[in-house]
Amino acid sequence: MTVAETINDPQVTQAGITTTTDGRWAVYVTVPADATVPIESVEKQALGFPVVYEAELPTPVRAGPAYPGRRGGQGRGAR
Repeated sequence: MTVAETINDPQVTQAGITTTTDGRWAVYVTVPADATVPIESVEKQALGFPVVYEAELPTPVRAGPAYPGRRGGQGRGAR
């Protein structure tokens, strides 16, 4: 977590941690969709951890009700 918290680059909008498909810890960064990756400064700051890049979505994700077909959008047992 400490490495991810210190990632600093103008193209990085969000940083955190994740794992690779083989179970190793990795730094996860969100960058603009038009960013060229890998970003050298981010790779250096990752201190040898793999870096997983993901493009920002063009619009924020909208959260909706868990049970949209039910009255009030509430789950089982709601009265």
